[in-house]
Amino acid sequence: MPMLLSSKGEYSALLRQREVLQAELQLALNSYHPKAIISTGTPADKMLTMMTELLDGVLPSIQDILYVQSAILESVDIYKPPDVAKQLGASNLEEDVSLALIRQLGEAVPGKGGGGTISLADYCSIKAAEASRCSEISSRGSGSGSTGSEQEDEQYSTLIGALVAVLMLPSQVIEEEASASAPLEMRDGSNETITMSTAAMLHLRARGGAIASVATGTCGQRASSKYSAGGPDVANLLTARSGSSSALGQGVTVLQALRQESRSRRGMSACSQYSSGSASDHSSNHPQPMSLSMAERMVDQVELVLGTSYNWQFDAFHLADVTGDRPLSTLGFFLFSEADLIRQFCLRPSHLARYLRRIEEGYRDNPYHNRTHAADVLQTMHVLLHRGGLVPGYADPLTLLACYLAACVHDFEHVGLNNDFLITSGDSLALRYNDRAPMENHHLAAAFSVLSQPEYNFLANMPKPEFTKLRKLVIDLVLGTDMKSHFAIISQFSTVHRLGSHSSGASSVRTNPAGGSRGIGGGAGKAGAHKQGSCAGSYSNSEVVSGSVHASEMACMILPLDETERMLTLQLALKCSDLGHIAASLPVHLKWVAALEEEFFRQGDMELRVGLPLSPLFDRTKQGVTKSQVGFFDIVVIPMYQTFSRVFPNSKSLLTYVLRNYKYWTQLHQSKT
Repeated sequence: MPMLLSSKGEYSALLRQREVLQAELQLALNSYHPKAIISTGTPADKMLTMMTELLDGVLPSIQDILYVQSAILESVDIYKPPDVAKQLGASNLEEDVSLALIRQLGEAVPGKGGGGTISLADYCSIKAAEASRCSEISSRGSGSGSTGSEQEDEQYSTLIGALVAVLMLPSQVIEEEASASAPLEMRDGSNETITMSTAAMLHLRARGGAIASVATGTCGQRASSKYSAGGPDVANLLTARSGSSSALGQGVTVLQALRQESRSRRGMSACSQYSSGSASDHSSNHPQPMSLSMAERMVDQVELVLGTSYNWQFDAFHLADVTGDRPLSTLGFFLFSEADLIRQFCLRPSHLARYLRRIEEGYRDNPYHNRTHAADVLQTMHVLLHRGGLVPGYADPLTLLACYLAACVHDFEHVGLNNDFLITSGDSLALRYNDRAPMENHHLAAAFSVLSQPEYNFLANMPKPEFTKLRKLVIDLVLGTDMKSHFAIISQFSTVHRLGSHSSGASSVRTNPAGGSRGIGGGAGKAGAHKQGSCAGSYSNSEVVSGSVHASEMACMILPLDETERMLTLQLALKCSDLGHIAASLPVHLKWVAALEEEFFRQGDMELRVGLPLSPLFDRTKQGVTKSQVGFFDIVVIPMYQTFSRVFPNSKSLLTYVLRNYKYWTQLHQSKT
């Protein structure tokens, strides 16, 4: 429900503001001198240059031919800039900053602190020790409870009624699902399996290894898990033999305590009234189901905040405040409804609401990777799609549905530890996914597992071919958020669009507010060229009048060259959205950076406890990621937003806001040097 502008004067003011942003952007770019930059001279770019020279009748140089030949023979990633570590090592960045960026972007640095993985011998001994402790512990789980009766969908017939219904939904997380996302298998003689994550095991050891009792209760009797020196030793419980029923019972208590503490930390204490605070306060706390009157009172404020969801800058923390810490489910249902996806795909609203709430509750109480972050990513993706010029050319309704879903689940059940930690510690997720983006693979597998349950399957009416396409889109989008693939996606995107611009058949479609369209460039008959099309009527009059779509933003719509380029573009859009706080207002941006720094410090604490090398900038006794912001902007952020906005100029407002925050970090860095 975009807020309608009350007068032509307000609309003109918006257009003037857009002009000011463009002028500010040009001024900032003219004075932009990055401290470090990664060369994009990839083998793919070199091949493209060689082909262009051949078409022009010019013979490529022997050096270029040998360079491309070596890349092919050595099976290197032709879209990845060569020697990223070498380039960063030769930059003006401080050593710990360059090391942190190298690790984040996927380059190993032999012999440097924090790089590399444990040896095979050490790995085998660690897993053998875990097996000897855990092999005899078992749990005879009870059968799954029956699902309640399905909610009637009449209350979702209006948007206001739907928002009230979403806010009133009770907690959907069941105890078994709330335990751990990275299971270690432990079996007894009957081969029944219980699971406990590596992170949970490490957490137990870090807490002194003693559990006294577990008390369960409702809102009036807060559930808790108390640790004391007088309790049974965890190590003894984990080595208990299945032959002893009492020991087995103690072993089950350990797991119940882990589950209960997880639930307690993630919001069982939220029986008290939700209140705003630091960035970590807006993490995955599970709010108590609210009354109808309470939900109705909240809706007015919720409407106002949702009305700003079309703005380039957004405060997801404020949305979490006014929704009682339900930012993702509320925003998600609102966007699905506003895009008319519920009607077009015959989605059952109650199932969609339950699914969104279940996904929201799967986001844990991490300082950064929490439900508020997911809502922030969803909102940025929504704005990029609609105001950035991707709808409808790149995102038909099914693709739009996939993009929203991918944004919602992209960090589902994130454990607050990065992939390097999972791989180095031999976590079961790393083993399951062969060290390849274990966290991203888990987000997807867990989210689709929830979707497979009848009470959450809002896509049950979707035909199989459409669901197959949607599933592939979501998988490709979420896997693209792994920073190890950052340069590959950027380079492929740049190469494909450069190739399209060299094609004599390349074209886009240009429209005007009055309707009608005309092709720009050549015709549309050549393979690989942009397809000709019409977008007359793509935007309604209300959208033009409202803040959702400005007339000047309707100036250009680009259609994809092919499906590969469409996916690369959507992946890059989600990557920009995943770092959307970079373009937020400075107070909101600083809040997110502080949250990320705290999450990294917590991983550093864990690394110290378990004897792993301390990752660069993860030491809480020193300055953390705030120290690396200038380098991160120079190497990752600004090139990415620049690359995207060159193809989709309507998104340049985001780049303007990015450069505003970059100016803050550069001035802060200069004041300290």
